[in-house]
Amino acid sequence: MRIAAPGVAIGVFASGFWLIYGISHGATAYGDSASYLAVADAIWRGRSVATVRTPGYPLFIVGCRGLAGLLGVNDMRLLVVAQVILCAGVATYLVYDIGLRVTQRRSVGTIAALMVAADVDVQNFTSAILSESLSVTVAVASLWLCIRDRGWRRAGWLLALLVFTRPIFIFVPAAFAACEMIRTRRIRASVQPLWPTCAAVCVWAMCTAPWGGTAFAALEYFGPLHAFGKVYESKLWREIPDEGERKVVADAKRRGLNVYQAAAAVTNAGERTLWSVAADTIRADPLGYMAACVDVLPKALRQRTYWPRGIESWGRSTRWKERFAWMGRWFGPMYHAVFYRSFSLFLGLLAVAWLNGLGWPGAVSAMRDTFVPFVAVLFFSVAMFSLGAEEVGRLALASHPINGLLWALASVRTWDTVRTLLATRVRASQAVRAMSVFSS
Repeated sequence: MRIAAPGVAIGVFASGFWLIYGISHGATAYGDSASYLAVADAIWRGRSVATVRTPGYPLFIVGCRGLAGLLGVNDMRLLVVAQVILCAGVATYLVYDIGLRVTQRRSVGTIAALMVAADVDVQNFTSAILSESLSVTVAVASLWLCIRDRGWRRAGWLLALLVFTRPIFIFVPAAFAACEMIRTRRIRASVQPLWPTCAAVCVWAMCTAPWGGTAFAALEYFGPLHAFGKVYESKLWREIPDEGERKVVADAKRRGLNVYQAAAAVTNAGERTLWSVAADTIRADPLGYMAACVDVLPKALRQRTYWPRGIESWGRSTRWKERFAWMGRWFGPMYHAVFYRSFSLFLGLLAVAWLNGLGWPGAVSAMRDTFVPFVAVLFFSVAMFSLGAEEVGRLALASHPINGLLWALASVRTWDTVRTLLATRVRASQAVRAMSVFSS
């Protein structure tokens, strides 16, 4: 219990601070919030609704709404409290415990937990009606449980929950199944991370089929839109084969329309789908499209996601702006510039972590079998299922706790090395002085 005390203390402190922030900020709606609330309302009333959203986060909203009814409190305020407890409290403690488990050093866990607690880009979403807080917590919990159990028997169910919270993680269970097959060469071990997701997809398909829905509605909607988004936000739009469609896109660029407005313009201008337009462009310049996908990767790490305003807010304090102006003015930008500015440094830390656990022998297997594959699949998914630039940082937020762990491992090992070198020099100088005294 004494070993866990620093992690618990940091989690409680972080929860307290971000709870003050969240209550003052109020439950805030952004662009995607309305669609989540619409699904939650339909589930609450027992109705069907046509949607491209997966049920994970709407069910979380429904759970908070039911609990708020029992407690007699505002449901939006309880949603903020729940997200703060999960992301600022539980996820922070789990990152501490991961650092402690792989190194047996409280200092590593403490630094990693502090980095998660202070990450404005992540913790800002605790007051947003969006799935980021829940998905980051579930991602950290699945990795923690895998490290704790040394397998995916139970953590596989958390991967399924992760997929149904953020569909961009759809490749993660299959990737871990492949890793387990390569590592253990046992079919049973390889099935553990994958079969809960397959079972959940089958259940969801049976639930949506009677109303004409599909379990893959999110991928069917966002896949073509994101492919077109990369074409539109890069110079690839000039390679669109159809002259009429190219002129529509050129006009959208001239007018400064965003991706969603440009996609609507292309769809309304002709009979072809977005996927047809994007597919023809990709065939015309496949290397250009691959370059656009690769170009997303550094943006996903570097892009800030701190959005203080929002479309609408429930219960925001009138003094919120003056209380927390420092967060957006200097603390958030400074923190992001130090730890997320260099994508090359992030890749270097990952590479060294895969090779030797950043100098920690106990962390090697965890890095090779769990953390590095997770980050690799996450960034591959972001590259494939994202727009070219707009809001790509949101999709890679689950990598932030791992980045904090990497920095903790590297900083403590560097400090240990420097301290050892200094101690060696001190002992050497003492030996020289002793020899000189003896010889005299």
